[in-house]
Parts: sequence; C-alpha cells; structure tokens
Amino acid sequence: MEDETTIHAGEAMGKCLQWACSPRGGNNFYGRVLNGCGRQTNEGLGTCGVRIDSQGRYLMEWDPEWFVTKNEPFQILVIVHEAAHLILRHIERGNQIKRRMQDDAKSAKVYEVMNVAMDWAVNDTSIRPLISDRHLNFAECYDEFIWPEEKEYPRGLSFEEYLVLLLKDLKESGWSPDDEHSAMPTPRAGQGQSEDGKGEGQSGSGSGEEQQESKGGGSGSSSSGEGDKQKGKGGGGGGGKDKEKQDGEVPGWFQRLLDKKHKSVEWSKDFDNMTDGEMRRAMDRAKREARKITRQAANQTRKACGTIPGAVQSIVEELMAEPVIPWQDVLRGMLKSKISQKLDESTAYPNVALLHDDSFEPYPGFQNDFAFNILAAFDTSGSMSHDEFKDCRKELCGLLEKGGGVTVRLIQFDWGIQHEVELTEDDTQDVKKSFSRYGHGGTSFSEPLRHALDKTTDADWIDGAKREDKYGGPYDLMLMFTDGGAHVPLPELDPKIPLIWVLTSSGYVSKEMKQILWMTT
Repeated sequence: MEDETTIHAGEAMGKCLQWACSPRGGNNFYGRVLNGCGRQTNEGLGTCGVRIDSQGRYLMEWDPEWFVTKNEPFQILVIVHEAAHLILRHIERGNQIKRRMQDDAKSAKVYEVMNVAMDWAVNDTSIRPLISDRHLNFAECYDEFIWPEEKEYPRGLSFEEYLVLLLKDLKESGWSPDDEHSAMPTPRAGQGQSEDGKGEGQSGSGSGEEQQESKGGGSGSSSSGEGDKQKGKGGGGGGGKDKEKQDGEVPGWFQRLLDKKHKSVEWSKDFDNMTDGEMRRAMDRAKREARKITRQAANQTRKACGTIPGAVQSIVEELMAEPVIPWQDVLRGMLKSKISQKLDESTAYPNVALLHDDSFEPYPGFQNDFAFNILAAFDTSGSMSHDEFKDCRKELCGLLEKGGGVTVRLIQFDWGIQHEVELTEDDTQDVKKSFSRYGHGGTSFSEPLRHALDKTTDADWIDGAKREDKYGGPYDLMLMFTDGGAHVPLPELDPKIPLIWVLTSSGYVSKEMKQILWMTT
C-alpha cells in the first residue's frame, strides 16, 4: 500500500504534468511529452530525470519524497527540463559520444562534463522563457539552475557545442580526460544549500568562505555545508577565487557547477556493457520512440488549441517534417543486394566468342552503371487526405535526396492511373515547392501493379492523363503509398520485384491486407 508521501507526490506530479507548459493553462506540451514515456519511482534517488532502458524505451525515473519537498514552481520547471531532454534527444546523443570514445576511463570522466553541457542547452532553450515570463514566481528559481552565462559562454548553443567549449577550458585549467592521473568529476554531497537547510539542495556550492567574495554571474546563495546561508555576490558557478588546485584535480569553477546543477539520473548505466549491435538496436528504437512521443504531444496540444513553446517550435517542426521511413537503411540494403547481384551477373558468363582469342579477355568485367530504378505509386483516392498526400511527398523527397543514381518513376492513381512522371535527385526542390495531386476517386491497386509488369492498356489510364514516352522498367523496387482499404490483386499481379507497402498512420489494414503485408515486406 502506498504511503501518504508517495500519494501526495503522485498528485503533485500529475498536476505538473497536466499543466507543465504554461502557467496560464491550456497548453501542456511538455507534460504531454513526459506522459508519453514510462514512469518509474525510485525512492532515495534524490532527483527526477529521463533515461533510456536497455530495450530503447524512454523512462521518467523520479523520487517521490524528493519531489514533494520542492515548491510548485520548481516542480513544474523540473518537468519542463526533463521533457526538453527527451525532445532534444540528449540521452541518445550522449550515449553515442561515449561509445565513440572507445575508452571506458575517459568516457567516465567526460560523463559529468556532458551532464553540465546538456543542462546548459536545456535550461537555455526551455527554462529561460518561463523564468523571463515571471509567472508563478519562476524567476525565484533562477539560481536553482545552471546557465551558460555563468562561464560567459554564448546562449543558444547545442549540447555538443557547450561540451567542446567546456573540454577546451578544462584543459586550459589543467584537467583533461585524456590524462590518466586526472580526477573523476563528482558532485560533492552536502555542499549545496537546500530549502530545508540540511545542505542537500541545488543552489550554491563550495564553502561559504570560498564563494563569499565571488563575482561571477547570478545572485545565488552559498553555504558552509550546514545550512547557514551566506549571501555571495555571484552564483554557484561564478568565478570565485579557487583554493590552490592539485595536479589532476577538477578546477574549482567546474566543481561549483557540478555541485549546483540539478542531479542527473544515471542515463548511461544500461549501455556501458552492451555490444555495438545491441546498443545500435536500442538507440534506433529510442530514436523512433522519441519522434513518436514528440509528434503525438504536438498533435494533442494543437487539437486542444494550445501552442508549442517558441523555444522548441523549430525542433518539433523538424521532427514532424522528417520522413517516417528510414530510407537510408532500406535503400542501403536494397542497393547492396542489387549491386552484388549485377556484379555476379556480369562475371558469371564469359563471352564465348572471345574464348579462343588470346588478345581479348573473355570476361566482360564489372558493370559501370549501377543506377537504382524505383517505381513509386501514390494512392490519390478520395480517402487520402491532403495532409496524408503531403506526408507521402515528404517521403518521396527523403528518397530523392539520397541521390547515388536513384531514379523514381512516380505514378498517381485512384481507380486508374492519373499521372506519370520520372524524377531524379535534381527534381527534389521542385517536388518540395509545388507538386500537384491528381485524382480523388475510388482505389484500385490493379493498375499500378500492371504498370510494374509493363502490361497496362489504355483502359488502365484516365483520359488525358500525362504519360512518359516509354516504359520506365525494369524496376529494382516498387513502393506503394496508400491508406489501404482496397482489394489487393496478389499473387495474380505479382510485380516480380521487392514491393514495400507504405501505409499512412491512419490507414485501414484489412485482414486480407495483413496477409499481403506479411508476404511482401
């Protein structure tokens, strides 16, 4: 049975999640983002944070007892802070950086440096607008967070850019993760000033004596470690006079940032012992889940007449516009298979006319032209909405942008073929800017499948439809963009090439369609 503290904390968390984005209400984008991932209580954690588990699923891990001791403005800002980490996909990016280092000792030392860089990027992007708004006393929470201006760094940089600046300045201060004698950066427990006066909080760091005359940015408080607040002239990350630093020790200015910052969950613990393949699969799933969570939160917020916070608007729009299908991965596999097949064909059969002529090599050698030829069919029937057609167009652009000799013969169809055009990488911008839709009738898959087999007749084309001068095949791959819901004439009209069904998110998959999808994808 849950104790009263947990119940009280759960109610507080629910309230913040319901209303986390704007103190005026009606816009809870950040709350919806965190509602989209799993939630896990962890008593004694002493913080709240997002992480990715070993299966690539996002989790919000939190300590109810810690959370309930905070005032409401800080609780809301914590929710905003953690949701922004998910939106910006910091955990994925941080784990990729750690893995590329190929050195456990070095990556462990860089871990806390990354935490500071991540928090700077998140606070600057998502927390600063709320603090500047001066609602719900958010401004009073300024000193509870760390800011890039405390080190006189510019605003508006990414986590990776802040990481580069930090590592450069740390090296100039005599500390480098490459040095085997350098100490591990670790927040010192009990150095900060908490609200309950027990020296466990986030504002202020170091000793009162060390920071009393600090003249860095902000107006934070410092403490002697026992809760006796002393007002300094600078924030916890300010540039106070450091004690003499021993070789390999973390510089005082960085230690103060560590002691002041919001405690992080151990976001890399599930990945340190993974193989490259295991981590790649987990990160791929996390990437898809982050996009899905963000898209759903954005759509729900807009339907509720809310607005996406301006600080993350461009990021969300970019996520909404990205191709859903990983064309690069799909095409890489298809191209590799087809090129290998063409190479085999070019060397398997010698030219028999040259076998007895010593002046000629009987093998024709490798082929030089490995162009990849694709037939893409757009369902433009009445059941396909304008937004779904735009989604298909984005996918087409994502495909064309891969270049590398890809040619796409695009046909638009409803109950017949309405339009045909051949596209290459050079046509990408034209497709993005203006691309007309043809047809709003019923749906028939027979005509595009006959087109793949070069078996169309005049009856398969709508009167007046634009046609290319000649057949575009043979094709290496066929893509069928549709919302489903119609009879699929397979195997009678099997195109004899790989066929990928690209269904819209709201498409209808019948029982027959499920069987076809199982056979053809």
